[in-house]
Amino acid sequence: MASNSIKINSDVNTVNIQPDNNRITVVNPDDTSVSITQPITNVIQVATPGESGPIGPAGPSGSAGPSGSVDTGSLATTGSNNFVGNQVITGSLTVSGSSTFTNIGPAVFTGTSTFTNITASGNISSSNGIITATTGAFNHIITDEDTIEFRNKSTGNQTGKLKFDSSTGLNVLSNTGARTKVRAGKGEFLSLEAGPEGFNSAGPITGSSHISASGNVYGVTGSFSRIVGTVANTIFTLDFTSGQLNTRLFAPYNLSIDSVTNVTGSPTTNITSSGSPYTLGNAITVGTAIDVTASVSSVINLNITR
Repeated sequence: MASNSIKINSDVNTVNIQPDNNRITVVNPDDTSVSITQPITNVIQVATPGESGPIGPAGPSGSAGPSGSVDTGSLATTGSNNFVGNQVITGSLTVSGSSTFTNIGPAVFTGTSTFTNITASGNISSSNGIITATTGAFNHIITDEDTIEFRNKSTGNQTGKLKFDSSTGLNVLSNTGARTKVRAGKGEFLSLEAGPEGFNSAGPITGSSHISASGNVYGVTGSFSRIVGTVANTIFTLDFTSGQLNTRLFAPYNLSIDSVTNVTGSPTTNITSSGSPYTLGNAITVGTAIDVTASVSSVINLNITR
């Protein structure tokens, strides 16, 4: 046995170690116990710590903790981050960089959201039906309720709308839904293709300048304060087929009515000039009121000489 070694028999319970190395070697561990009396020492001071041992293997992953929230005044992340599950952010979210924010899959925004630029390869929809853009351009707009609305930029109140339906076509409407004005600039502002319906106006047509036509201009009822013909011999065509059997017109220049031709029907035609019976061929001065009455529904021509 080496120096300073003690063999412990099974019937010995206490051993006092005298050498300085204070080592006990148990040679035969069968049925052997060693009791070491702790000296009265409150503090153990290590004068020089030894070298650190190697890092042990990683332990198994623990179970997920309870769900909760990160409550901080400011949270900054760098690099790549992967968030799994629902994320709730109360306050402001600022994303900066060249490719600032990319969303894959549906995105739901509740409340007021402000975006500088939005590029979408799919649809952008709003649950309350309103998407507000201060400025911008749209290559294609589709409305499900056949209207485009206009509103006051200060109050947000509706001022008018465009509505389209299959029976009446495009309608320009006020905020109450009534038909309203259409105004265009100078030049060829309104061109109508020829068709069976022609151009019909439910109300008056007022022109501050000339109204011209390459064909005929008909007035079912009403009066003309001035009619200008482009040739010396002019025909005034009067239509009495709508139930109105009289009309008034004003001589646009010095003229005479030479004859009356029946286009449809065989009416008896009565003509007065300034309220007096008119005799065909007599002169009528410019501005004179001419009243024409037909006895039956018909269309007639007044053959005029300037």
